[in-house]
Amino acid sequence: MTVTKYPIDYDTLKKGDYITPEQVQDILGKDRESKNYGLHILRLKQIIEDKMEERGTPVTAKVQLDGIHILMDNEASEYRDNAFDVGLRKSSRAHAGLLNVDIRNLTEMEKAVHENAAYVNGKTLQAAMAGRKEAHKALPHKRNVPGLPPTE
Repeated sequence: MTVTKYPIDYDTLKKGDYITPEQVQDILGKDRESKNYGLHILRLKQIIEDKMEERGTPVTAKVQLDGIHILMDNEASEYRDNAFDVGLRKSSRAHAGLLNVDIRNLTEMEKAVHENAAYVNGKTLQAAMAGRKEAHKALPHKRNVPGLPPTE
């Protein structure tokens, strides 16, 4: 991909393109070794996704080797599915951390807010996990065991 319009030519950007680390540095006006470069490149990735969606051509972008890769649909499908799983695990860890708070050190008001948050977050996680389990049960399972006929 060539960067012709400042900072990015969204008209020519398409799935499969890779914005090189050098191009990213030019766009950001920052060196890769500079402080908070990682945050800047993540923000640029988000801007690209937002601008492309505004134009009616949504894409999934991924920071890869200090550049930005605009994923093809098959790559985006796997990437987003993994991101969803990571989000659930992150939520689960956050909830576990919430439950580890020693409520004896909280005021009555803080304790009430904490308990409400723990309850709501717990119910939300419970619903997500139950929904996932139910969805997996509804999907057809295929088994391919060597020596046995395949099942549907």
